[in-house]
Amino acid sequence: MAHSKKTGSWKRFAFALLGRTNGRKLLARIVRKQTAHLPLFSFPLDAVSVKRVLLILPPEPLSVLHQLKNIVALKLFFRNAETTLLAEASCTEFAGMVEGVSLIEYRREEKRLFSASFSVFNRSLKGTAEVCCLLTDREDLPLLYLAGRTAAPVRVGYAGAGLFPFINLHVNPSLERVYRTDRNLAMAETLGAGPAPADIWAVAGRTLAEVEHFFREHRIGAATRPVGVDAFYFYRAFGARPAEDIIRALLPVVHNEIYLYADETPDAPEMEWLSRFKLPIMHRLSITQLGALLGCSGPMVTGNTALFGLAALLGTKAVGVFTRNEIEVFCPKTPAVRGIVRKKAIDAEAVKRIVEAVIEMAGVTAKQS
Repeated sequence: MAHSKKTGSWKRFAFALLGRTNGRKLLARIVRKQTAHLPLFSFPLDAVSVKRVLLILPPEPLSVLHQLKNIVALKLFFRNAETTLLAEASCTEFAGMVEGVSLIEYRREEKRLFSASFSVFNRSLKGTAEVCCLLTDREDLPLLYLAGRTAAPVRVGYAGAGLFPFINLHVNPSLERVYRTDRNLAMAETLGAGPAPADIWAVAGRTLAEVEHFFREHRIGAATRPVGVDAFYFYRAFGARPAEDIIRALLPVVHNEIYLYADETPDAPEMEWLSRFKLPIMHRLSITQLGALLGCSGPMVTGNTALFGLAALLGTKAVGVFTRNEIEVFCPKTPAVRGIVRKKAIDAEAVKRIVEAVIEMAGVTAKQS
């Protein structure tokens, strides 16, 4: 019988009455019953013999970006396997950067225990993989339960993301692996994979030409690598005044070779605010276009965003503004990027340090006042 919305609601209600701890025990009994017949696996795994692999991705785009090298390393390790990625809709563009995989998509509102879509996944994915890797870094019960219900003989996850029987092989990265991408790679390396290739994705020449055409249209020289400012991020995160302070401080430094970026199409008031600077505006780009934009630009000024994560992944220049707790986790110690520690707000000191980082990375000289 088809799983209806009403049935799912009643099950969630009953689960809530049990409480999370008792409810998790009930789910564990279901998984244990489905996996009890599976033979014990030997370690290290015989990767060559594995024919089907399922990777369950975290439901946030930034988290998926920091998993891409791990995903590529896993795919290369299980080189004879058909690899399938299960991803939330907002993450599929990033997941699609990996070539040669199949994608299964769900919407954010569907990620609930006993939802109609996840009940279908629980049935349709059962027995379809020999290895299932859950790539969340903390417990996400709908995804954890799904990993268990696959009944894959090998169900891999990070320590802290779930216990047996949902996961039967746990990866506990070293505390020295602070940067999130490096920490995530511990999964592939624990299984026996070699290092992920440095270049995991290439931008098409046609897309590069589109970005170069945009620059020419706005009279930005072909040899110039303009500075980009993620104005929409700063506007939404900190307000109009701090965002404007950053833009105004950079204008004399980069001699007006600057453009603004927005990850979404601004509404009328937001576009009016962006337009007051009379600068080129790039918004709502595909991942391919965004990669080309970063490749044609000088440093991109942003925060702890998917834009910064993509720049770090591609090895292009970026200046990121982070809290003290974020910077070691999300900003790699590589020459291409700079991390600026901010306080609760963007103050004059943070703006000054952003400008100094841009001057250093863009190789420009500030005008004397």
